[in-house]
Amino acid sequence: MRLPEEQKKDALQPQDRAAQDLPAALRGWLDDATGQMRWKRARPVAARELADHLTDQYEAFLDEGMDEDEAAQATAREMGDAVETGTLLDRAWRPRPDWVMLGIVLAVAAVGLGLHALWLGLPSYSGPIMPFDYVKVLGLGAGFLLAGYFLDYTCLGRNFGDLCKLWIAVNAIAILIWMVTVGQRIRPEHTLWLFPLVFAAIIYNQRGKGTTGLLVCARKFLLLYLPLLVYNGLMLLFNYLYIVYRPLEGDMLVITLVCTALLFGAVRRGWFGAPRYKLLPRVLLVPAAGAACTGISFLLFQLLRGRIASVFADPSLAVNPITEIFGHTYGQETVSMIRGVLFPKANEATGLMFADADYADQFLLICVKSRWGWLGFALLIAALTVLLLFGFRLAVRQSGLLATLVCHAVMLTLTVQVVLYVIQNLGIPLMEAPGLPLLSWGRDGVFLCQTMFLLGLLLSAQRSGELESGPAPCPAAGQAETMDRE
Repeated sequence: MRLPEEQKKDALQPQDRAAQDLPAALRGWLDDATGQMRWKRARPVAARELADHLTDQYEAFLDEGMDEDEAAQATAREMGDAVETGTLLDRAWRPRPDWVMLGIVLAVAAVGLGLHALWLGLPSYSGPIMPFDYVKVLGLGAGFLLAGYFLDYTCLGRNFGDLCKLWIAVNAIAILIWMVTVGQRIRPEHTLWLFPLVFAAIIYNQRGKGTTGLLVCARKFLLLYLPLLVYNGLMLLFNYLYIVYRPLEGDMLVITLVCTALLFGAVRRGWFGAPRYKLLPRVLLVPAAGAACTGISFLLFQLLRGRIASVFADPSLAVNPITEIFGHTYGQETVSMIRGVLFPKANEATGLMFADADYADQFLLICVKSRWGWLGFALLIAALTVLLLFGFRLAVRQSGLLATLVCHAVMLTLTVQVVLYVIQNLGIPLMEAPGLPLLSWGRDGVFLCQTMFLLGLLLSAQRSGELESGPAPCPAAGQAETMDRE
């Protein structure tokens, strides 16, 4: 097995390096050939492949006794017309979008639009939902989908340090907006759920570095907990924020499990370039650090509030701390309402469960069950299952290391969000789910934008992931004849 440092990373290098050792005449031929390619991302890879062929042929002519200029001219003739070669390259190297997956994404998003239209005009935290709100949310969602789709996903691997700083900055801004607007525009957990994508870039950056690389991954993982410290610190400083407080410890633990799965998969595939039996035990450092940081943060927060005794009196608060914020009565009433819709008693009428758009966004499955019964519930779950299955199918087909990590990070994130949402809608008081991908919108469409961006990156990695593998370009006519003679 080739080590990761030997795999595919040349595809990320600039085009000029492919021809740096060629004579000027052959560099001009190479520029003319790759200049015909409309897909700019593929030019460096094609240039490297062609430069290898040019170098081999040029050196062969030199070995036959030709001088440098004569060998360069003979090599150019042997390779054929540069424009014709570039035209063939343009045909061979084209982005290949997964139209099936894109169609599924748009179809599920359309179902979400239909569901939200049922509650048009209902009040929410920011006022009644009106048609213009739908236009705004869908426009933002489409913009984030396109941004992720056309973003060169390889920048996640090239700009690892900047990515970590950007993630911290985005979370800081999100928490600031949450504090200023008292939770009316954004919720901090929406940006936290982008961390598995950042952790995928961390793993890619440490590939081939053995035990040292894995330990760096475990240390960098602690970046996840910086926003939690800021969030809880603000809660202690500004008491008015308790009216919109949502404990994030549950989100942290689940994100920790997703990151552990990514790291375990990387070690199992040998991407760190060291024996697996040495690295696999060290993977446990990530969940251990996550559990320790979550527990310490929660206990310290309760200690500073003077409520540590209640935690020891009722340990279930550590698993589901939201019951302490709103009181056990709130949790019991919500669970009772959900179970009343799911399993109504004989001769008991069950209509629409909530008369509030924000609650409907959090309990879409329950609202669907109340209107269309278990059939509607099952159809909605089936649509999401198809989305997840095709997403993982796309992920396992990637040949590039970074593309594989990005796709699996996205799909594991979406899968866990679906599972948490279903658990919440079945009346199991575990933790508040961040939302249902493509169906839940969140306040002002923030959660929909997060989901759309992740799916856009997924499709971007699929669209151009083969560039990491660097498949050989379609040879020109002259080159094909030479290969046949050999």
